[in-house]
Amino acid sequence: LARTDHDELIQHKIPGLGKVKAMELSAAMELGLRIAERCRKNQKLFKIESPLDAYKAIEPAAADATQEYFWILLLDTKNQLLRNPVEVSMGLLDSTPVHPREIFTEAIRYRAKSIILCHNHPSGDPTPSSQDIKITRHLIDASKLLDIPIRDHLIIGRTHCDPPVYVSIR
Repeated sequence: LARTDHDELIQHKIPGLGKVKAMELSAAMELGLRIAERCRKNQKLFKIESPLDAYKAIEPAAADATQEYFWILLLDTKNQLLRNPVEVSMGLLDSTPVHPREIFTEAIRYRAKSIILCHNHPSGDPTPSSQDIKITRHLIDASKLLDIPIRDHLIIGRTHCDPPVYVSIR
């Protein structure tokens, strides 16, 4: 919606969305984009230099999760986060479906130079399963076709622990 201009909104002929409402939406989106850009410029970018840095970036999203989630961290050319972690999939107690299409759609959308895969094990044990290894290999193969490298795959165990409980598949 943020990338849709006024004329394109009107072309879709959505009931209740006339010229005036389309202009209001376009203006609101532009204002939101400007505010977000100002915030982004004032915010110190979080650089990922180690698996621990990746853990720190994903830990707030993974905290207290009772289901398995799959996220990606989108990185720029300097390994800085482009945005907050992106939730790609929410699964069941012990699994979550993941497909390259969902992973790389977001990476392409935000023009990520590379990504880090992350998911949690609600059991608290971050030991990679054979399925974790299989999906990592599958996604690495896909990443090579798109030239968007996968820097790591983090599996988060328990959160709020010292030291943190996670495994880097890298």
